[in-house]
Order: sequence, then structure tokens, then C-alpha cells
Amino acid sequence: MTTTLPPAATEALTDLALNPIRDRLGLKDGDLKGAALAGKRALDQGQALEALNIFRTLVLLDPLAIDPQIGLAEAALAGGLNELAMQCASVVVAQAPRRAEGYLLSGRAAMAMGETDVAQEDLAEAQRHAEEAGATDLAAEARNCLARLQDAV
Repeated sequence: MTTTLPPAATEALTDLALNPIRDRLGLKDGDLKGAALAGKRALDQGQALEALNIFRTLVLLDPLAIDPQIGLAEAALAGGLNELAMQCASVVVAQAPRRAEGYLLSGRAAMAMGETDVAQEDLAEAQRHAEEAGATDLAAEARNCLARLQDAV
């Protein structure tokens, strides 16, 4: 079943994507760095709900920005909101298909949801992209997740 949005809704979503709220408020990328750091700090301190609120706000300000989507996915995973994490990871993969983070987050969310085939595929992609980019920490995390996945099978 395919759902079609009314033309006005499609126009509004297109306008939001092309003219994010951040720009409408006169904010620049650097203006939001402090909030992103606060979100990361909250996540590091185990405050998933606080991190979720911060990154959700950053995503609302600029829905196509990759780093807030990554932060929101991390916070969602920490809070057990695996479907939200998968949605954010999908945005990252769509916007930056060569970045390992989107595949890694998607794989972790799929693992948490028990979708082992999806998890294995996404984690393998994450490892490949991380190795190509020389991101050894991301490659190691993807390998560790793949190993845990194999142990669970």
C-alpha cells in the first residue's frame, strides 16, 4: 500500500529540507556545536533522555544534517528506541552512503530488534566503509558487533 501526501504537505516538506529552520533563525553550523557537545556529554554520562532531547532539537533545526542524526541514533539506541535509531541511521546512509556510521548504527539497531540478517549486512558494510576511510575505531566496533552476532547464532 502506497501513501501519497497531499501537494501542500509535499511542498512544506520540500521547503523544510531546502530551507532548514536553523537557516531561517539565522543560525550557522558553529552556533549549534555547543548543543551537540552537550548532547554527547549527556550520552557519555548515561543520560539517554537528555541526549535524546538535545539531538532531537538539533535534527528539527536541520533535518538533513548528518551529525545530529548520528547523535539522535546513538541516544535512541541508549534509550532502547531501536526503531527511531534505525530511522536516523537510514537518513545518514541516504545522505552519506560512504560513511560507516550510518551502517554501524543501522546494524546495531537491527541487532537490538533481532533482525540478524539486516544486522550482518549493515555491519559488514560499516566495517568495509570504515576500513576504506581508515577509521580504525569504527572498523573495530563493527567487527566486535559482527562477532557478538555470530556468537548469538
